[in-house]
Amino acid sequence: MSAEPQQKKPASRRTHKKTRTGCAQCKQRRVKCDELKPTCSNCLKRSTVCSLQFSVPNLPYNNLPQSGPSSSTASQTANQSPTNLVPSPSSRYESPNSLACFTAEDMELLHHYTCYTSQTFTTRPPICELWQCYAPKLGIHDPPLMRGLLAMGAIHKAHTCPSRRAHLATVGTRYLNGALSCFRERLSNITRENCESLVVFSCFLCMFVLGSTHKLDSASEEAISTITFDDPSEWLRLIRGLPSILHTGNGRVYEWICETPFRRILDPSIYAHEPPLPAALQPRFDALRDLVLVQHPPTAPADLRAYSDALEHLRKCTAILYGQPNQDSVTSILIWPSIVPERYVECLKESRPQALLILAHYASILKELDGYWWGKGWAKGIVQIAYARLPADWQPHAVDPMKELGFLTDGAEGAAAPQQQLQAEQQQQQQPQTLPQTLSSLLQTAGAPSGSTGTPPSTTRPP
Repeated sequence: MSAEPQQKKPASRRTHKKTRTGCAQCKQRRVKCDELKPTCSNCLKRSTVCSLQFSVPNLPYNNLPQSGPSSSTASQTANQSPTNLVPSPSSRYESPNSLACFTAEDMELLHHYTCYTSQTFTTRPPICELWQCYAPKLGIHDPPLMRGLLAMGAIHKAHTCPSRRAHLATVGTRYLNGALSCFRERLSNITRENCESLVVFSCFLCMFVLGSTHKLDSASEEAISTITFDDPSEWLRLIRGLPSILHTGNGRVYEWICETPFRRILDPSIYAHEPPLPAALQPRFDALRDLVLVQHPPTAPADLRAYSDALEHLRKCTAILYGQPNQDSVTSILIWPSIVPERYVECLKESRPQALLILAHYASILKELDGYWWGKGWAKGIVQIAYARLPADWQPHAVDPMKELGFLTDGAEGAAAPQQQLQAEQQQQQQPQTLPQTLSSLLQTAGAPSGSTGTPPSTTRPP
């Protein structure tokens, strides 16, 4: 007898643990996600942005013992909110790309930002409240923005704590680098949901770069008083980062921001009512306008319009700064680089003497920001580089701002004296060595969004 054929047992299915908390990219591809943060293994291999890096960070104060009737009840309650997730024992801070757990230094920086840094951006209490309360609230639910906030706390503390200056400057730059890649991605797809964080981070980036280009490799008390840089047009493009975001989609982003608490920083009324220019400054502006537009007018009509607009905006900003009582100097000063024509910025990059001379006179009002840690020294640095690039026959026309910023005394004559003084100071100044990125490289990540023309806003809208 032949043996009866054995019945085949049905093949058992390979079991696997399902998960509903994997990243969006793996879900779309229908593959298993290992949920490693801040980037899962699949996204890391494919070099794609993983949605897990945008999840709410696990904070150490969530790891406290749960009090309640039972541990199961406490666990069930904790699972109801992502902010209550308890980090695993192996969850440690390893890089600025991860906020799995705050270190003691992170908490120190957050405390410093909330108590001190947030009060140094403006003198207007309602705006200070935004930076102190609302910005950290946004950062709790947006780890990249929280990294920007910690970067601000670190770079400000570097100014106030000379003994730790070099270390804090490096920590702040590392945090900023960890957030930049994320915000570069968002610039290509600005939505109603992410525009507010983009605007806040753009402001952080601007203040960070302004405050980090000082000589922070030194513990000297005078280390933050001098600045060196090569291209003054880069400084204007830094300030113009926020307007370029607001004008994305024909101003659609501006309308979205006006629906949020940060609409307070976009108050257009500052530029709507112009007080008269102080009588003492009127002859200076008349002479400057005559020199640039009449005696040495550019041949290209576009350049002529750019210089005319830049002069008119400078006159108006000066009148607002000195003619409106209790006016916030930060807004009235920084509005000028935000609204000058793009063609003017291009002429400045080309070292056209008319553009350089206008910038040198702008430094006369920029000096009012020397009272802010992030603005100290920039007026002196800008007039210095503008004067050095001016042709010799144009330099006497920059005497007034040179005197106001301490480069030329009333007893000095001609251009030789300030030129020698500038050369002596430039030999003493060096770029900071502790910061791994330069102003130029940071600006490459802070430029206008894709598709933006960089056109400045109209005078009826704020920068």
